[in-house]
Amino acid sequence: MEIPIFVVISGSDLYGIPNPSDVYIRGVHILDRELFVKNCIYKSKEGEVINKMFGKCDFVSYELGKFLRELLKPNANFIEIALSDKVLYSSKYHKDVKEIAHNCTCKNLYYHWKGFIKNHLQKFHIDAKNPKICLYILRAYYQGILCLNTGNFKSDFNSFKCLDCYDDEIVSYLFECKINKKPTN
Repeated sequence: MEIPIFVVISGSDLYGIPNPSDVYIRGVHILDRELFVKNCIYKSKEGEVINKMFGKCDFVSYELGKFLRELLKPNANFIEIALSDKVLYSSKYHKDVKEIAHNCTCKNLYYHWKGFIKNHLQKFHIDAKNPKICLYILRAYYQGILCLNTGNFKSDFNSFKCLDCYDDEIVSYLFECKINKKPTN
């Protein structure tokens, strides 16, 4: 039986880009002590991920052992989930997971953002007019600069406005294109 640790909103809603077509819900759960130890220490796959679709909601919950392994890599996607401020459910252990996530923000995240941007630049070369790809690249770029300069791990575009390199005109244009499902020029 799964016991939830926390459940948050992730994806476009977390980034500040309203997207009525889908909602990404992410969570962390724990099974029993034996399975936690197996998943955390021995890298077992048992009960590691619960993935369900509920209409427009994409729900994924990670077993705590797997989630902690990913945090410690460090993996920015998992740090982002742990630090999401759009909380739907929080147990008393959520604060502990958030503290671990804060402690995982380090310069090694540079490699995550570098790989993420490189991957999306390849997609950009195929579909340069897709505003979603442009926004993903900008978000990773801004997130990396903010995190590496200040130690603050934020995911939403409003948090990036404090950066000297932030370009509100470009971001607003890309938001408008994405919301209205128009290609960029």
